[in-house]
Amino acid sequence: MKPDLFGQEVESLLARHESEPEHTRHVAFLAGWVFDGLQERHRLGTDEAHLLRGAALLHDIGWSRTQPDGRGHHKVSAAMIREHSWRSISDREVTLLAAVARYHRRALPESGHAEWEDLAPEDHTRMLWMAACLRLADGLDRRHLQLVSSLEMEFPDGNCWIRVRSAVEVEQEIEAGRKKSDLLSRIVGTAVEVIRMR
Repeated sequence: MKPDLFGQEVESLLARHESEPEHTRHVAFLAGWVFDGLQERHRLGTDEAHLLRGAALLHDIGWSRTQPDGRGHHKVSAAMIREHSWRSISDREVTLLAAVARYHRRALPESGHAEWEDLAPEDHTRMLWMAACLRLADGLDRRHLQLVSSLEMEFPDGNCWIRVRSAVEVEQEIEAGRKKSDLLSRIVGTAVEVIRMR
């Protein structure tokens, strides 16, 4: 990976295809918090952090081709990522990037999905962790209003708690975060509770 060039290429795609960059930038910000909070568990590195940020920024570009209802935009986003002529990342990293973006919503990864089958077997775990971070972060900006300012992750007694900070009411974001913590729950093997910090 060439991180600087990768960032430029992501920004170029974002500028061409994203109508709500403030949402995807906030999701990338929150995904970074989740990724850092899970560091001791996933033990992924800077390349994965860059790929997660890229996937977060590009996860909704499929809306540009699925207007007005956005149906299937997660799959279209993945296809658009795969179709791009990347100069900064390898084909293997492109496949990983597209899969993370694809799984930001709807069905969880499983055998039979092209995005899952196309991954190198040793990339399955990497993708699951990154997609779990992205799903949760996307839920925490459910209304695209950038209301969650930060979060903390705790694992008391083997449970997973995510405490979100916001100056205003964010019950819809908390509920969406709970719903979209499904993949994270599967990976860590416990229920995930999302609450607002008081």
